[in-house]
Amino acid sequence: MVTYYICSEVYLQTIQSVLKEENAVVSGVEIGDDIYLLKFVKTSAITKLNNVDSIVIDLSACRDPDDDIISALEALRTLNDKIRIIILAANRYPGDELLTRCFHLGIWNIVQSDDFAVIRNELAVCITTGKSFKAASVFKDAKKDKPVLRQEIRRVVNKVMVGMAGSQERIGTTHHCITLANTLRKRGFLVAVVECNNSAAFEAVRSSFDEPLIDGRYFNLNGVDYYPAPDPQPDSGHAAHLAEIIAKSYNFVIADFGKYNSCDLVTYHKSEIKLLICGSRPWELAKVNDTFHIQGTLDSLHFCFNFVSPENEKGIREGMAGIDRVHFLPYTQDPFYEGSFPDVDEIFKNYLPKVIEPEKKKKGLFKWNKG
Repeated sequence: MVTYYICSEVYLQTIQSVLKEENAVVSGVEIGDDIYLLKFVKTSAITKLNNVDSIVIDLSACRDPDDDIISALEALRTLNDKIRIIILAANRYPGDELLTRCFHLGIWNIVQSDDFAVIRNELAVCITTGKSFKAASVFKDAKKDKPVLRQEIRRVVNKVMVGMAGSQERIGTTHHCITLANTLRKRGFLVAVVECNNSAAFEAVRSSFDEPLIDGRYFNLNGVDYYPAPDPQPDSGHAAHLAEIIAKSYNFVIADFGKYNSCDLVTYHKSEIKLLICGSRPWELAKVNDTFHIQGTLDSLHFCFNFVSPENEKGIREGMAGIDRVHFLPYTQDPFYEGSFPDVDEIFKNYLPKVIEPEKKKKGLFKWNKG
């Protein structure tokens, strides 16, 4: 299938990965967040969309009012009534008037979600077989009462590497990798966890859940992909294993490096976000101190302390004077399905959507009656 796509930077990686996986031939692309679809159709469609089988239109990239978008879609149909129009409507909802108008134009390939996994799966269907009337019928009727949607600015989150290590062995690094992965997945991101140590913990997890390996490389639990370390695998070989996975279309790749002092520190410190899991007992704090002599540790790590009672948090903060990246991790019995990683909004503030708060009306100083 020959495809053209119009999209924002936010969904570019996802769209590209689906087209690649489905062996679609890309004839051209428009990328940005200020594209005027109607102008594009009027000035470029005849030449750029000639012999194109499908076009993917990410509405978040388009600045047209809804009436102009409909006019553009009608013009596309006039130019080529066989072209498959695929609409990505991440910021819309079932019952949205524009999507209802698309449905009644015979456009059934509508992807309405801001969850990257849902977008990936539904786009694959739209590109290959196309959606059925029944699947698209959720957009059949417009709703008069529009839901109150939280206004957000979505950020570009592509292949962000998160390194996690422990100040010592058996401190819960793998446990917290899993908790963090599921927390980010619940936020709608595509997440992978990569084993970059020789503990063989991921293989034990896979066997426990009786999950099959996909492509002989990874398994999936609760929407998160887990990559066990290749066996046998020397410590120095984990970097290549990790690089291959980062090249894929995940939003976040969480690397479990095991014990900090014996892991591949060069690769670990290439992570955009670096977390160190620490113990809070006196003999465990000594292990945390051992990491301080390694260059760059204090300047870049988030120190995450296990199972600290509220009354002891102040003492640890005082002991970490000058470091504001200190976090406290509660106990989570089942990291696959329960709990969430604390301070995610703070640690990942540069990657999570920015919420636009509604403007508050200013109150006047004086009150009087009109009339």
